[in-house]
Amino acid sequence: MKPQNARLAMVFGVSQLLQEAVMLAAPAWFYAAVPGVDETGPFNPHLMRDVGCAFLLVGACLALFAAHRRFAAAGATGAAYLVLHALMHVWDGVAGRERPEHLAARSAVTAGAGRRRAVVRVARNAGALPGKGLE
Repeated sequence: MKPQNARLAMVFGVSQLLQEAVMLAAPAWFYAAVPGVDETGPFNPHLMRDVGCAFLLVGACLALFAAHRRFAAAGATGAAYLVLHALMHVWDGVAGRERPEHLAARSAVTAGAGRRRAVVRVARNAGALPGKGLE
């Protein structure tokens, strides 16, 4: 894997680990502080922790993959989850379950064009998407 792709996987992995540590430690604060989260429904501490655990695993999978190529299956799993999560938000927007302003803000803040390309690159390198594999 090219060094820049390993760095991308590590950046995604570590950022997910840090974000989810906050989500798990202070779910009410996270719910109130992160733009758009409160638009997904009323605060549910159990659901917040469930989501935090899922994304914590994503971070661990991506960090493991960044550390060594032998963890490609873990990297593919983490990257695939990020891609599916993004597609779920797009689908919710198309179906009218998310306001266009919410989708625009989420896209600008968390899934801008650069991040989408980077997630796709990590996913391809891990084998979660077709295209160039472990470079």
